[in-house]
Amino acid sequence: MVLYVGCRSAHLVNIEFLNTLRERNDIKKIMFLNEQEHNYMNFGDENTLNFHNMIAWATEKNIEITIINGSRSTTKPMHDTTDPKYHCIKNIISWETAFFNVASHGFSKMIDRENKDFYLNSPEDIKYTLVSLNNKPHMHRCFMMDMLQKYGLVENQAISWINTTDMPGYFVTNFEFKYWQEKKQTLTDTYNEIPDSYKMMPAEYYSSFIQVVNESTMLCDFITEKTTMPLFLKKPFVVLNTKNYNFWLKELGFELYEEIFDYSFDSIDNFQDRFEAGVIEIARINSMSREKQFMLYKEIIPKLEHNKKLAIQLSVQTPEILKPVTNGTLVDHTVKILEN
Repeated sequence: MVLYVGCRSAHLVNIEFLNTLRERNDIKKIMFLNEQEHNYMNFGDENTLNFHNMIAWATEKNIEITIINGSRSTTKPMHDTTDPKYHCIKNIISWETAFFNVASHGFSKMIDRENKDFYLNSPEDIKYTLVSLNNKPHMHRCFMMDMLQKYGLVENQAISWINTTDMPGYFVTNFEFKYWQEKKQTLTDTYNEIPDSYKMMPAEYYSSFIQVVNESTMLCDFITEKTTMPLFLKKPFVVLNTKNYNFWLKELGFELYEEIFDYSFDSIDNFQDRFEAGVIEIARINSMSREKQFMLYKEIIPKLEHNKKLAIQLSVQTPEILKPVTNGTLVDHTVKILEN
């Protein structure tokens, strides 16, 4: 028998349920579905199934563990592969395009309803050079905001900053901004007011020229809805993240918008230098006239179409090994025990 448990359902396996599972002798394999995260060692807590008690149980019962992970296939394992206690982990399968599948379901209404053919029809439609949507104040996002302020790219742009570093429960509490006076910034949306409103784009999204994306982590290459949405919505965008992140998208088959961006910054080793060089490139684009921006937008329309088409293709692809827990094209994270 195979136990399927997802990162979104591990909290449902409380200690009592876990003890019941431990009494069984017919479970020979655990499939841990972590395609919506990059860190497979960070789930659950002391009162539920977590990485460490799953490893202990698997070792005790000689159960093999396969992990489906969302990070890039070149990402090194997060656990020490030489440590005998982790030898129960037999496979780590990278599903690096999983969020095309996830986002296509979570944002399906927006993609169908709001994705106009081309929503910039004249230079007058461009009210902002850039839009950037930020929720959690991770350190790399704080640095991005500081650089945007340094080069005059915060005022009169469409930038949201939903949670500040002084709010409890976030990862950065001591970042020292040199240029930006941190404050909460919202756009004309209802984030935090209406359930699932994060699945709708603010009005400013459709009156901006480019999107500046800052991904969830700098620990590895990891695609989330932040990167997939401008691809689905045919939005010119650039990602400030890990080294060569934009070129990775090209390796996946997406076309870069070289007519707009000089991507040479993306290959700089040091992340602070890379981010600052990226922001300098955005400042160059901001200095263009709206007429110039609109001309470039019209020029890349075939690329926007290609990228949306590829995003849709990736959204319906599911690894064969997950077919037993796939409903249509959506992977079911409900805890299940199925025959091998």
